[in-house]
Amino acid sequence: MPASGPEHRQPHHEPEYHLVVDGLAARFEGVLTREDVQAAVDAARREIEPGSSVHDFLELLVERRALETLRARVGSSGRRAEPV
Repeated sequence: MPASGPEHRQPHHEPEYHLVVDGLAARFEGVLTREDVQAAVDAARREIEPGSSVHDFLELLVERRALETLRARVGSSGRRAEPV
């Protein structure tokens, strides 16, 4: 029978939000600034993290929410952000 004590649990994964910012900044390069992207990621974190009891998917959820926000921002400006 496998041990189930705390010493045998998998380590908690800390979301690497800097990688989310890097990826989104590259995706919106020339359209939005890195600061715009960072602000969207920060806002998504403030929205999602407080209600989350499971942290395994926070990075992905924050990225998706920030992406929605950035797409809406770019769409409202009439600029194209991503390749077709």
